[in-house]
Amino acid sequence: MIKLKRGDYEAEFKENKSEYAVSLDSIGNLKETEMEMKVSELSKEINEYVTKNYPDYAITKVAQIT
Repeated sequence: MIKLKRGDYEAEFKENKSEYAVSLDSIGNLKETEMEMKVSELSKEINEYVTKNYPDYAITKVAQIT
């Protein structure tokens, strides 16, 4: 699916059971990529930091954004 978002284009797609999104500016330059991840793929350090600093919250959705 491709949609116009604040003057940029965003395309969402699935590949090998993973969900991805890419953002492009109006002339086609890549601005951002996003790949959904499983919560279990986060490092031990990230999980420990969130648990310690945000004890009332739980991680429910994870994405790698570049």
